[in-house]
Amino acid sequence: MLVDIHNYILPVDERPGNDEGAIRLAKQAVENGITHIIAAPHSMNKACSDFEPWIKHLVTNLNKKLIELNIPLTVLEGMEVQLKEGLLDDVEKQFLPLAGTNKYILIELPKNRIPAFTQKLFYEIQLKGYIPIIAHPEQNAEIVKNPAKLFELVNKGALVQVNAASMLGIHGRRIKRFVKKYVDIILFIL
Repeated sequence: MLVDIHNYILPVDERPGNDEGAIRLAKQAVENGITHIIAAPHSMNKACSDFEPWIKHLVTNLNKKLIELNIPLTVLEGMEVQLKEGLLDDVEKQFLPLAGTNKYILIELPKNRIPAFTQKLFYEIQLKGYIPIIAHPEQNAEIVKNPAKLFELVNKGALVQVNAASMLGIHGRRIKRFVKKYVDIILFIL
C-alpha cells in the first residue's frame, strides 16, 4: 500500500479544477503505484458553510466514479488547515482529521516564518488527542534557514509531510538539497 497523505485531488481545488481533472490525477497516481490518496483541500476553500460534510460528499462521489471507471484507487477525506492563533477552537468546532482517524491534523505553516505561538498550539492540540503533521516544511523560509526549529517541533511530537515535487527538485535545487539532508538525518536517527 502506498498512501499520498496530502493531495489536492478534489474538484474544489485549483489543480484538478473539475471531475475530469480529478480522474486524470487519479490515473497518474495509480501509474505511480499509489493505492490511497487523502484529499486535503485547504480549509479556506470553503464553498459552503459546512465544510466537513461537503468534503465527505465530494470524496464519496469521486470514489464512486473511480469504481465505475475501474481505477484502483481509494480517496479518503481530510483537510489542510492554516496555522493561526485560535486554530484549536476551529479544530474543536469543525475539523476533518486525515482519513477518518480522528487523530492527525495536517497543518500548513506560513511561508516565511514560524509564529511564536506554534509550539504552544501544537502542545494544546496534542493534549486534545491529535497529532499535528507539518505540511511541506521545506516551503517555510525560516525552517530552511534553520532546520533545528523543525527538529524541535518534531522532538515534541509533531510529524512532517514532505512534497514529492520538492524531493524531485521541481521547487529548485536548494529545496531538494534541504529535503535530502532532512530525510538522511531522520533515517539516521531511526
